[in-house]
Amino acid sequence: MEIQGVRKPPLAMTDHFFTEVSVVANHAVPPPDAQEGKAFGYDFSLDVDVVASPVKQCEYQVQLTVVAGERPGCLKGYDIKLVVVGFFLVSEKAEEARQKEIAGIIGSTLLYGAAREFLYTLTMRGPHPAVYLPTTSFIPDGSGQGQEAKTDSPPINQATPRKKAAKSSEMK
Repeated sequence: MEIQGVRKPPLAMTDHFFTEVSVVANHAVPPPDAQEGKAFGYDFSLDVDVVASPVKQCEYQVQLTVVAGERPGCLKGYDIKLVVVGFFLVSEKAEEARQKEIAGIIGSTLLYGAAREFLYTLTMRGPHPAVYLPTTSFIPDGSGQGQEAKTDSPPINQATPRKKAAKSSEMK
């Protein structure tokens, strides 16, 4: 299938890395038979900081911070804080007045995807259900409150057990 009409994005990510990773299992969570039907759930807060390079025109650093807060009535399986930093080159064709906004919106979106996969990979091997960051948008809502966002994710139901890995003797 060929997709037509695709255009090149107005920026390129040149590098990204995590400067802070804290995923701590909450050992106070009762065992599954004593959870009284409560689901796991989190209220995630997001913070974005965008800084223009003082040396290179069209280059921006974007820092995304993801923190898991408690969701009322839900179990919080992990204390989570991730900080991911990315470097982006915005196209010189983009209006100079909009370059920082472009880096903030698209850069945050790319870093959020990296954080989502990283967090899921870390928590899928833990004692509680894996955590998958909810879908969110970094497009400003026009409220003038900047790039801070709060996500709204449904609780994670533990009723679906994780698949156990097959033993090497069972693999063919």
